Amino acid sequence: MYDENLLSSSDLDLNQRIQAAGGRILVVPDVIVNYTADANLRAFRRHVFADGVWVSYVMKFGKRAWSWRHWVPAAFVLGLEGALALGAMNRWFLWMGLGVAVVYAAVSLAVSLQIAIREREPRYVLLLPVVFAVRHFVFGIGTLFGLLLVIVPGEHWKSRRGMKA
Repeated sequence: MYDENLLSSSDLDLNQRIQAAGGRILVVPDVIVNYTADANLRAFRRHVFADGVWVSYVMKFGKRAWSWRHWVPAAFVLGLEGALALGAMNRWFLWMGLGVAVVYAAVSLAVSLQIAIREREPRYVLLLPVVFAVRHFVFGIGTLFGLLLVIVPGEHWKSRRGMKA
């Protein structure tokens, strides 16, 4: 019952259709999943971008395989870019954008420090803010790109990893 047009997000689509029909999703805590993380930051960036694209690109197929939390990174990116762009005309927007960026960096650093202490791995203090930024900003940019693909005629996105040649 998966939609084969959705090369990603098909599980979210199926879950959404089951719930819309009055069904429930059973989560079994005894299930063991072996997950392999991306090998490097570049692979992670590509993966995250594709995940972001599919948040919005599913609408091309008349689907809603997302929840509102998936749109937060796109709103964050748009808000930050908008504030910084408007900052060229009005300093208040520039300071607002810079303030949001500083708060984001401070929270990211604080969370990274907390994880580094818990895991007893000092490198996390410097590495995790980069990973968090890639996750949030690249996912948001991917979502906005997917939205652009929704309005462009034809199907252009053919995989999780790249566009049709």
